[in-house]
Amino acid sequence: MMPRTIFLARLLGLFFLLTGIAMLIRRDTMVATVMALLRDEPLLFALGMSALAVGLAMVLMHNVWSGGVLPVVVTLLGWTFVIRSWGDMLPASTPDKPDTRTPMPRPGCGVGDSPAISRGGAAGRRTAL
Repeated sequence: MMPRTIFLARLLGLFFLLTGIAMLIRRDTMVATVMALLRDEPLLFALGMSALAVGLAMVLMHNVWSGGVLPVVVTLLGWTFVIRSWGDMLPASTPDKPDTRTPMPRPGCGVGDSPAISRGGAAGRRTAL
């Protein structure tokens, strides 16, 4: 297996593990952060640019589609970063086409109590109450 594959797998594994633990410990803060991020178009664009740079670096450095499961998973994660971050950089909605992304429901709320459902499913960036 290539040393790059092992390095990227360890890097991504530790990143996702530590980030996941922090999300579990600070659940309320994480939900508030995601909700605020969905409403802040310039910040989402800037984070999308950063994630696009990371994804492109991974794809350019490690675009391996053979050699076992691990190289393919690392390559798929790189392409996922590229596609997802590119989507974050595109406009969320226009006045005639509302954003269809729905934010995560708040902890302790039922599905019917989520902001997306209470506002008719068009909750997201640039949507007024």
